[in-house]
Amino acid sequence: KTASWKVDTAIPATGLNFAVGKFESSEAQSGINKVRVFGETGVVTGDEIQEILSEAIRSKRVLENELSFEYPWEALNVVILEDNFWDEKADAAGVIYLAKNRGALTTQLQRGLVAQWFGQYQRTENVTYQYEVFELIRKSAFNISGFESKEIGNSDSLFSLSKWNELSRCCEIEDPFLKNNIEQSLAGLIRKESG
Repeated sequence: KTASWKVDTAIPATGLNFAVGKFESSEAQSGINKVRVFGETGVVTGDEIQEILSEAIRSKRVLENELSFEYPWEALNVVILEDNFWDEKADAAGVIYLAKNRGALTTQLQRGLVAQWFGQYQRTENVTYQYEVFELIRKSAFNISGFESKEIGNSDSLFSLSKWNELSRCCEIEDPFLKNNIEQSLAGLIRKESG
């Protein structure tokens, strides 16, 4: 089978992703975007897929309202897998991967949604700046009132989200301007300066 597609929104090459396998799926419209959830067959139930679909739509709306900026891609595709196979990157342009073995699917989803704006659409220049951006996101975007974040742990993996959480807590912003003016108010600044 040959599949072809075309998008009107430019996507960076590093943002292209594909998931191949047997999936159950469900989709709904959220504003001008389709939201699709694909669950690996035998890993999630139809009810779980519907729960994630509802949460994806709700969380997307919360972020759009908080950031005063519409979702940047044509569609949101959420793929639920049994295992992340130690893949550290759980997002791509318009795609979020959730791993059942990490637990807290809702928290993974919310982090992946934030990454659609900060990491996929708004890209960092290099890895040095990326840690500073993630630190700002951790302190502001994850404190959005509509999100209830749960700690994600997977102690048997060196590349688990608990290790990522440790890493993101260790890095302090050194630039005084960033530290004094942006650190606690990224979401507010984005709303104020957008457009």
